[in-house]
Amino acid sequence: MPVKHTSLFFLIFFLHLCGAFSQDTLPRPVSYSMPTVSYFIADSIILSGNNRTKRHIIFRELLFRAKDTIYNKNWEELKEKSTENLLNTSLFNYVMIDTTGNDTLKSIKIHFIERWYLWPFPIFELSERNFNTWWETKDLNKINYGINFVKQNFRGRREELKFLIRMGFEEKYNLSYYVPYINYEQTLGMGVSFGLSRNKEVAYRTFNNRQEYFRVDDYYIRQNINTAFQLTYRKDFYKTNYLLIGYNNLYFSDTLIKQNDFYAENGMKSNKYLSVYYLYKDDHRDNKSYPLNGYYFDFDVTKLGLRILPDEALNTFYLRSTFRKYFKLSDRFYYASGFKAKLSNNDFQPFFIKQGLGFGNDYVRGYEYYVVD
Repeated sequence: MPVKHTSLFFLIFFLHLCGAFSQDTLPRPVSYSMPTVSYFIADSIILSGNNRTKRHIIFRELLFRAKDTIYNKNWEELKEKSTENLLNTSLFNYVMIDTTGNDTLKSIKIHFIERWYLWPFPIFELSERNFNTWWETKDLNKINYGINFVKQNFRGRREELKFLIRMGFEEKYNLSYYVPYINYEQTLGMGVSFGLSRNKEVAYRTFNNRQEYFRVDDYYIRQNINTAFQLTYRKDFYKTNYLLIGYNNLYFSDTLIKQNDFYAENGMKSNKYLSVYYLYKDDHRDNKSYPLNGYYFDFDVTKLGLRILPDEALNTFYLRSTFRKYFKLSDRFYYASGFKAKLSNNDFQPFFIKQGLGFGNDYVRGYEYYVVD
């Protein structure tokens, strides 16, 4: 082999070895994937549609604040619970919460459709305990009629102003005002009310577990002037405490007292007394007007007669509690169950305040005609 061909062969062989060596020993390029961001910062909260409602009333119901760090896995629950809280204020017909921005810095946008806040409710109702008892007699004298003016969200601060005029079987005139927050932390609320009610016909006794009535057309046989002062304390979203101090001045006619010796304390025509009412409420329902999921619990204490006023003979004490649970069975079926209990002291209780089963929502189905004092 000629020398120049031999030199060329060794040069090609050497370059081949160098290439093989470089392919096996040089580091290969490494590809990196960006880590997924698991949270975002709420840069701001933007409100729209709240033409009447003040911002601080809305912020009170939110489970998040501006500049909060919010984990993505918690966002849907925070959004859902905040929406429920806002709708349960009864200030809005519609609430939508959405976000805009990038993965790490977002603005939270909340859009509202507010309710109509001035409601003149017409009153046309039966004064009987239920429709079944009224249908027995079909007595048109036992019908109430009138109007109830309600101004909700007064001044855009969720205040409520009510004025009621009711005529018929039980005349009633009432004025009340309630403001939910009177302190900077928005935990304390206050309310006052004044009222007058009077009747020409009342249930004066119970015989065989059925109420019997007494009527005088010429004058009122029962009148009550009352006033009350209320305090509320709501530290978090679901638990509320109510304290109400009331004053009642009841007057019964001689003819009514003569029908039942136990209608009033010691047969007294005038019954003036102070009362204290405390209620604790824990409400975790998804919608308080039409609940489908969650639970509700309350506990209240009532004391009628504090023995402070002159001739304040009334001395009655109540304990009551309610528990209700709401379940979802399937996509279109739900189930609810509840329990209610009441305990009162065993001292003498005048007839005009005795209400056991059969009054309001405390009744047994199929037993509507009857009461248990």
